Amino acid sequence: MVDWLAGKRIKGTSSERISGTVPSSSVGGWKEIARTTSTGGLTEISSTWTSGDYKRYYMVLINHRVRSGAATNNRFYIGSGSKATSGYSSAYSQDNGAFTSAFTTDIRTSTTTYDGEFYTVFLSNHNGKSKLFLGEGMNCGTYDTTSYAPGAFTVKAKWTGTGQIDRIYWYGGDTLTDYEIVVLGYDPADNHTTNFWQPLATKELTSAEDITLSFTPKKYLKYALYGIKGSSGSTEAPVFQFNGSTSSYSQNNIINGTSYKYNNLSFTNIGGDGSVSSETFLATGYIYNGGNTSKKIIGNAVYSNTAGTGIGNIVKVYNKWNSNDQISSIKAYTPAGLQAGSILRVWGSD
Repeated sequence: MVDWLAGKRIKGTSSERISGTVPSSSVGGWKEIARTTSTGGLTEISSTWTSGDYKRYYMVLINHRVRSGAATNNRFYIGSGSKATSGYSSAYSQDNGAFTSAFTTDIRTSTTTYDGEFYTVFLSNHNGKSKLFLGEGMNCGTYDTTSYAPGAFTVKAKWTGTGQIDRIYWYGGDTLTDYEIVVLGYDPADNHTTNFWQPLATKELTSAEDITLSFTPKKYLKYALYGIKGSSGSTEAPVFQFNGSTSSYSQNNIINGTSYKYNNLSFTNIGGDGSVSSETFLATGYIYNGGNTSKKIIGNAVYSNTAGTGIGNIVKVYNKWNSNDQISSIKAYTPAGLQAGSILRVWGSD
């Protein structure tokens, strides 16, 4: 088999390929292996898959909106061959509060009337080992309006089962439409070409300016912004604006362990508050971008502080844009401007 470049030859053989590299025809990455969408009226939905789709790691995307009067705990179950209702140890936190230990997999202990919520959960699936998972989520605040800042949720958990995970359950109360769970899988040995996260747009600056990207809207978005900040100003937060809009943003940024909630903003802050004018930063995150609902953002950011001098702010992002329009463009900027070398990448999938 010939599938990579070698020396002065056009192609080399697989036996000559350096260990740890992938064939040139390969892609790998996160592959969708299961999805379940509810039209409403269910308290629990699940997704299952077969042994051909076992992966070392799973990423789960959950979009959830409950009916009026259907407040309940949000709970996550997994299983190998059947639903496992025991064997869990977990700790969860709401709005940056103290972690509460439990023997369930609660992520949120109540929901608010007509709440819109978005969660990302990562799981390890090493065969013969206990399963570990980390989850983050946000809700849109009371009645899903611009006047309420989002809530923030974190869970870390273990399941003592050692078999291969082949099913996931999400329990979240009597739901409205577009209640969806999407399961992605990744394995280091993968060489498929069906990556869930498809590149939509990229721009790297060659001079100081804002970054604006336009792309075909997708239900789920992923972003990464590396920024080199301008020389003026002492607290320059990197922010996004969607589709040219300068209204209807609300946010809950947790900066170095302290929560800052703001409503009715003209932008969504995806990096907290910078403390040094010349610092660099890295901001990454996920966006639920479905139609007919607020846009929900879960992200993280870190600052470099002054060159060679320790770590700067660490930021967790739980934001929303109160618009039914799907995001088709993102403007990224700071008050003093982004400098040459700053780069924004956006991926997406339906």
